[in-house]
Amino acid sequence: MDDVVGPDPQRDAGGEQLAPAVGAAHAARVALLAGTAIGAVAIGLLLWARSGFADPPQIFMDGPIGLLSIITATLTQTAGGLIIAVRRPGNMVGWVILLFAVAIAIDVLVNGYLALVGTGWPPPVDPAVMALLPGVLSFSLGTFTAVVLGMIFPDGHIAAPRYRPFVAAAAFGALFFSLGVAGTPGPLLWFPTIDNPLPVPGDTIWPALARYVIGPSLLVAAAVATSVALMERYRRNDEIGRLQLRWYVASATVLTVGFVAYVAALYTLPDGSILGELIMTSFFFAAALPPIAMVIAISRYHLYDIDVIIGRAFVYGALTAILAGLYAASIRLFNAVFVGLTGESSELELVITTLILATTFTPIKNRLERFAATRMAGAAQIDPTSTDPATQAVLDDPAFATLLDERIRAALGDQRPLEVDPTREAVSASEPQAPAPDIADRAATDGTDGRQAVPDPGIRRS
Repeated sequence: MDDVVGPDPQRDAGGEQLAPAVGAAHAARVALLAGTAIGAVAIGLLLWARSGFADPPQIFMDGPIGLLSIITATLTQTAGGLIIAVRRPGNMVGWVILLFAVAIAIDVLVNGYLALVGTGWPPPVDPAVMALLPGVLSFSLGTFTAVVLGMIFPDGHIAAPRYRPFVAAAAFGALFFSLGVAGTPGPLLWFPTIDNPLPVPGDTIWPALARYVIGPSLLVAAAVATSVALMERYRRNDEIGRLQLRWYVASATVLTVGFVAYVAALYTLPDGSILGELIMTSFFFAAALPPIAMVIAISRYHLYDIDVIIGRAFVYGALTAILAGLYAASIRLFNAVFVGLTGESSELELVITTLILATTFTPIKNRLERFAATRMAGAAQIDPTSTDPATQAVLDDPAFATLLDERIRAALGDQRPLEVDPTREAVSASEPQAPAPDIADRAATDGTDGRQAVPDPGIRRS
């Protein structure tokens, strides 16, 4: 008798390939990306603190809230990308999120560096060269990774081969834009008080053409193709897949609107504009939404079936953002207090701030963990009597019934699914069926109480 093939131990309940053991090379690549993002934020934050939290020189940054919004986006993206890359190394979503985090972390480092230079600190690297990095690296790499993420979400693969040229178009668009920014003479877009240190000599139009025409045109074409790919993936998915995609699409839409408004503000609003600062801050806070949207999608609809993993991403992403804000606020507060009392700053402000962070770390972490655990637990319970359309869509989907059956068998310790022999089933269907014997008659013939189960030869177990 042939054995019946049971559930694939290399796949999870949703059918996705499980991660193999993480090797040293893979761990090194993950550590390199995550460490670059976190290290850039840490160095930028330390340089900014050393400057006394002076206003960063980037356009529209007239206070600390702008840079704090970039730090929040970077840490949230890093936490989500890091955990997905470790637990799902074959899924490119985690890697792309980490690249996006690196892109915006560069902006934090540059602003912290330039804020310290503004206080008279002798710079080891030309400030103008550092000021060039947000336009050459952060903006271009961030735009490219955002397009790619929309193409490959949620399984890490492009929706169809015909969309691959648009990924290449996004890469070339980002490259042309970077070259155009690096070669255009005059004030830098992100730092209007600093002139470009590396302009292309002569009266050539190629830098402006690459910056204003070729690069943006390719990026816009790739962005439109990404929207089409998401709509196609949405139409092809079942109801559960659509529910999973809605949260991500909603966050991506908010991010796209914020991005367009930010670019428009860069080219139309003057430095120091309150409206520009509001748009910039909103955009970078919106950049923290996709990981949060993934948490909601996973907790409600079990995307990737790694609820606990993403719960941890939420906890540590929110924790790092809260502690970063608390650190900046405490340093600024105690610096003002000591300057007001003694006329000068003191090292005690750093000591007191460190004690505050050490005291509040565990309570904040525990509260976030309880919130995440409650959210996940509540999401796992589906009320079959609910009239909510989303719940009914899940209950009516055949994939949900199959998944429920598999989990019931796993809970009972029975990993041997029933399989009906199609040959036996066909023969049984063609033969006339005798009426089932009465329980009393069966007891009289076999000497039992009539409750003994008679196995069907058409059903085999592994």
